[in-house]
Amino acid sequence: VVNSISGNPTLPNAIDYLIVGGGGGAGGDLSGGGGGGGVRCTVDATGGSSPGSVETAHTLDETGSITVTVGGAGAGNDSNGAGTDGGVSSIAFSPGTLTAYGGGGGAGEGAAAPESPGSMGSGGGASSQQGSAVAGSASQGYNGGPRGASPGNSAGGGGGAGANGSSGNQSLGTSGNGGNGVATTIAYGPSSPLYYGGGGGGGSGYGGSPTTAPSMGEGGLGGGGRGSYGPGNPGPMPTGQPGQKGT
Repeated sequence: VVNSISGNPTLPNAIDYLIVGGGGGAGGDLSGGGGGGGVRCTVDATGGSSPGSVETAHTLDETGSITVTVGGAGAGNDSNGAGTDGGVSSIAFSPGTLTAYGGGGGAGEGAAAPESPGSMGSGGGASSQQGSAVAGSASQGYNGGPRGASPGNSAGGGGGAGANGSSGNQSLGTSGNGGNGVATTIAYGPSSPLYYGGGGGGGSGYGGSPTTAPSMGEGGLGGGGRGSYGPGNPGPMPTGQPGQKGT
């Protein structure tokens, strides 16, 4: 709540802000990683390749309430479908609303990553069987990573606010890492930057050979979770393991 407005020109009514959308959920079964939420910030560079620049602080011109909405994380898929998009975060200043889009869900074995052109933070990664990764909004996030060269055992990482998700490597049976988020000093200053908007790592199901352990993608800096993996080909392979939480 804004109770008063300064009338002193040496004390401007400008407010810095950091807005981060909710991260997308991973798909199911050899899945692509979920995309990181979009990032907008007035102190450091925003997410995405264009403009990817510092935004302008908002100047208050009246008292009253400011409505803040925090976008939740998208749900992961526990079957073979795609994950869902993350929620939108926003700050409703008068006379308009500043919005950071949620990240895109990752593809599952049986469903492509959802697409929301122009209203998605970072794109979700491609799964082992669904080869098309999704593009993020240029002003908030980056693209998800594609799978390996052909259908098989490698999936793409989700895009991050600061970098594209990595592609899977078919021949090695490795899945792509999630793209990193962007660093901001708005909370603790230049000595302690924090990352926001990291993409999730791609899930992996099989190794490159019957005796090679599967390799899942690592989550990007700023919130991306590590991909999971399922049982591998016959041989000394580990059993399925869940994904890991992001940092």
